[in-house]
This record gives sequence, C-alpha cells and structure tokens, in this order.
Amino acid sequence: MTVNGLLEFRRRIYWNPQAGSMAPLDMLLGIQGERHSVGVREMACQASLNEAFVPACKTLERLAQISISSSVPRELVEREGRRAEQAVRRGRYGPDWTNADCTDQTRSSSAPVAWREEMMEYVWNQGSLVMLHKLSNYHRRHRSGRKREALESLQQYVAKRVDMTDYPTFRRLGYDCGSGPTESFCGCLTARLKGRGMRWDKDNAESVTALADLYYSNLWTDYWSQQRPA
Repeated sequence: MTVNGLLEFRRRIYWNPQAGSMAPLDMLLGIQGERHSVGVREMACQASLNEAFVPACKTLERLAQISISSSVPRELVEREGRRAEQAVRRGRYGPDWTNADCTDQTRSSSAPVAWREEMMEYVWNQGSLVMLHKLSNYHRRHRSGRKREALESLQQYVAKRVDMTDYPTFRRLGYDCGSGPTESFCGCLTARLKGRGMRWDKDNAESVTALADLYYSNLWTDYWSQQRPA
C-alpha cells in the first residue's frame, strides 16, 4: 500500500547463509519488512495523533483516498512508535541531556544550595552576563580538578544562552518566565492518551507518546526523512 494506492509488482529475492533473504526492490521503495510505504505510515501516524483510530481511517480515506481497516493505523502507530522511542533513547533525536542532569544533587549540604540560589538571584534580577562575571571570580579558587571542570561547563552552558536567559528584559516586557508553558505542554503531549473511553497498556502508551514528542518538538520531518530510502 502506497499513498498512490495499492501497487502490485514482481521482485527478485536473494538469499545467502550469512545475510539471509534480501529484496533490493523493497529496500529501494522503503518497504523492507513492511506492507505499507513510508508515506502511508507517516500519514496514518499523523492522523492518529489527534483522533482515535477509526476516525483516523475515515480522515485518510476522505483526504488522501487511502482505504485501510481501523486496525492498520493502530498497528502502524504501535510499531513506528517503538522505533521512534528507540531512536530517541539512542540520542538520534531530542536534547543532549537526560532527566538525571536535572536532578538536584545538592540537598545534603546547605552551602551549595545557598550558592546556587545566589547565582540564580543574579540571573533573575541582573541577567546572565552578571552571573558569568561572578563565576569568573571562582577561577583562581578552583584552578584544576572536577570543580574547575564543572565551573567551565556551567559557564559554557550559560554563555550560549545569554539571549535566552535575559530575564530582567523579559519581565520588563511582561513575558512569562515561569514553568507554566512547560507544564501546559505536558498536557498537550499526553492528550491522545486521555480521550474519553481510551485505554492503553504501558508499551503502546509510550509508543504514541514518542510520536507525539517528535511531532510537537518539530522533529517529525527529520524522523520520517530518515525512514525513507536514501
């Protein structure tokens, strides 16, 4: 099945003891191990992100003249979602940090917490450039070792995001600097899981969320471009 309808063709299948079976034409069309082309899989997954599988089938038939049973989008979403989830976990898509990097490691000591709050006070009220200036004063105190590496890493991270962390200007212009947008996005990301009467098991819930993550993070095109044959 392709976006142009159902196609029938003959192809040669090669086999050897080392590699097993191989169909060059399937690889060329991007349907190796699949019954549906990349285009159909992408359209079915995108249609299923915002509505249940049965309405998604009707949408595909009405807008793209693709006639498939309601079980097909579900199977495609589950399979493609698992692929997307694995790709994200391998670091092929998404940020270059993990949730472990966001864990507070300073709870056992009050001095690091006070230092962190002091630095954030500079950022919040005077801007990240002032914080960078304050950090430079610690160079003579930590000339080498893990603390020096952590200090330089923090400076490099903040220096790349000076424009993004100009909180005094943002507040003066009335911009929202809180965590509200992020928390709201969490609701958008899981909206497909919370429809009336919907039930998901853990694996398939993670699959559809992985696809939603790519879509709302503007990585959808990048992912599907990688699925198409070169």
